[in-house]
Amino acid sequence: GGDEFTILGTHVKKIDLEKMSSDIKLDVEQKGYSCSIGIYHIDEGIVEIEKMLKIAEERMYVDKTNYYNNHPELDKRKR
Repeated sequence: GGDEFTILGTHVKKIDLEKMSSDIKLDVEQKGYSCSIGIYHIDEGIVEIEKMLKIAEERMYVDKTNYYNNHPELDKRKR
């Protein structure tokens, strides 16, 4: 278990959102932890907020899977 957070940004360019995501991950990893992030940007199409959150959540789980594929020794889900 970990905690999940949602950040809703307004007037944020997709490139800035991706950079912010990368910066957060790097900062967290430098402190000895890991995090998985999934993003959704309005440029991908306007849908209901629930759909946007679902897409971001699915992407977060893809990011988490990729992390553990690259660091299998840290995967606590298999213990």
